[in-house]
Amino acid sequence: MVPPALNHRISPFPEVHVKLPRKPSAKSGESGRIFRCYNNNPVARLARYLANNRCKDIIVMAGAGISTASGIPDFRSPGTGLYHNTAKYKVSSPTDVFDLKYFKRNPNPFLDIIRDFIATERHPNVIHKFCKRLETQGVLLRMYTQNIDGLEKRSGISPSKLVEAHGSLETASCTTCSSTHSPEWTTQQILKRRIPCCRESRCSGYVKPDVVMFGEDLPPRFYHYPRDFNRCDLLIVMGTSLNVEPFSELVDAVPRHVPRVLLNRESVGPFTGTSGARRNDLFIPGDITTTVKELLRLLQWDLEEEEEEEGLAWETERREKKRWCACTCFFLIIHCYIFLGYTVSLST
Repeated sequence: MVPPALNHRISPFPEVHVKLPRKPSAKSGESGRIFRCYNNNPVARLARYLANNRCKDIIVMAGAGISTASGIPDFRSPGTGLYHNTAKYKVSSPTDVFDLKYFKRNPNPFLDIIRDFIATERHPNVIHKFCKRLETQGVLLRMYTQNIDGLEKRSGISPSKLVEAHGSLETASCTTCSSTHSPEWTTQQILKRRIPCCRESRCSGYVKPDVVMFGEDLPPRFYHYPRDFNRCDLLIVMGTSLNVEPFSELVDAVPRHVPRVLLNRESVGPFTGTSGARRNDLFIPGDITTTVKELLRLLQWDLEEEEEEEGLAWETERREKKRWCACTCFFLIIHCYIFLGYTVSLST
């Protein structure tokens, strides 16, 4: 069914003035304000569309660009991207480091990159929290991410709402026999600059976190996307070059009447207007963090509540871990006393 806003052959993001809800001003006592949003303000056009409750099943497609504000480099930025930093490994192509065949020959470059992910503490930024807010508002159908940093989960997005298309660091397996290994053990080996080797008796393959490399298939859950994208009524694409298949193909999986929005420094894929462009497309250029902050301001979505909930969740988790450690130490001490008492009684 085509949404009422799209029945007419006009853009769902009209170039008109926008009225958005606003908290009463402490100085003027206003109960609302008219935001004059002209045709050169695509952020306000998107805000108007969201504020009018025209979408209930939003899908977010995210790439490495949403995590740069958290201190994690993307892949293709000149001078700072991961592909630029692979030059020191003297590979024929930057993508070789992330290729399964190359990993089996020389796992060290890939493990060096993963070590940086593991060793450095990262925190979700305003973009991750915006996606979480979409879930809080009840309008996030699913978030498809190329990222392996786990910041989407750390921001509080429910696992059921998240599809990690390129895997994660939370599990590990052998690249030869596919046997599963403890992610904690794998992490320890990587941090100690050791190559994790399979612990199966008849296998000598290398173990790595279950991050999808070139030459590997994507997780089975990814291929459930037709069910999601057929329900989607707004697609938001952020921080991706749309160069890596099959993830890049998802942008064309939504019905043609569904609006598609790209938040990125530069236009990519069908948003370049060369091929595959649709009349409902909207490109918002510039820094994604700045764009999201402006969008939140226009929508009057206060992230303090989410941050408080996140803080409470982390504090609860910290207390649970502390309580578990205390209980473990207590039982170990009791066990030692019992064992020593039993040993003394036998000696006497």
